[in-house]
Amino acid sequence: MDSREHGASSSSPSADIIIVSLQWGTAESAFRLGLSDGSSFFIPFETYDASRHHEGAPLAWDDMEELRTAEESFLVRRKALDLLSRREHSSQELMQKLCQRGFGRELAEKVCSNLEEQGLLSDGRFARTYVSSRLRRKPEGPRVMERRLRQKGLSRELIAAVLEETYTSEVLDEALSSCLEKLKRKKTDLSREEYMKKLEKMGFHYRDIAFFFEKHDF
Repeated sequence: MDSREHGASSSSPSADIIIVSLQWGTAESAFRLGLSDGSSFFIPFETYDASRHHEGAPLAWDDMEELRTAEESFLVRRKALDLLSRREHSSQELMQKLCQRGFGRELAEKVCSNLEEQGLLSDGRFARTYVSSRLRRKPEGPRVMERRLRQKGLSRELIAAVLEETYTSEVLDEALSSCLEKLKRKKTDLSREEYMKKLEKMGFHYRDIAFFFEKHDF
């Protein structure tokens, strides 16, 4: 798991453990509680209770467990937001990355669900961004793109909707033109049928290829 910023003791908490310090953490909207046994916890602002979380306040076992749960949720969310700040993710992709970093799957699912509700995580937004980016960098047909999106854990319904929305006749024409030019640079002695087969392997439907060739008298 990512390096934790607390050093919670492995020993069982007792009524003798008290809060000895309270300060803002390194991340916004979180407090850092220092305990008399040398351990510390990050707790999100919404979990903070001034009547219980103050210097000199004792902590019972249930309090310690509550703090651990709150901190774990805080750390998972913080890592999720860090990953999302770099690029869009599908919900499955983000959840897998969180689990790979040692966080529990149940908590990762809960955090991802919460982020979706807040609009910070969106499979639809990810799919559209991903397809547009791929088409700019390396044009390919919708069948190949469909396989890539399925590997990201997206539903068939969403994939179909995004591909239909993205692959307009103009976009399809540009993608086919780009791929055909790439093939021509590699091999100039191929027949029409051979070019069509290669374009099919690049993910384009035969009917779209045939229409493109007829349109451009190829």
